[in-house]
Amino acid sequence: MKIKQMHIVPLSRQALVILNELQAISESKQCVLPTARNGEGASHLQTTTFIRALRQIGYARGELTFHGSGQWL
Repeated sequence: MKIKQMHIVPLSRQALVILNELQAISESKQCVLPTARNGEGASHLQTTTFIRALRQIGYARGELTFHGSGQWL
């Protein structure tokens, strides 16, 4: 986070169920969606991960973006 302060975002029950299920199967104890590049899986996902994923599934540059995603990652 740019401001280096905790930011609490309320989540729906459905979102919490999904996150709890992901945490249960995650190999990382620190991150629910760790990066695949870190051998221990303890690093957060980078914005570019989503951009690369969009390109891999066929979206062209500018067709769909994650503008501002650094604020919610």
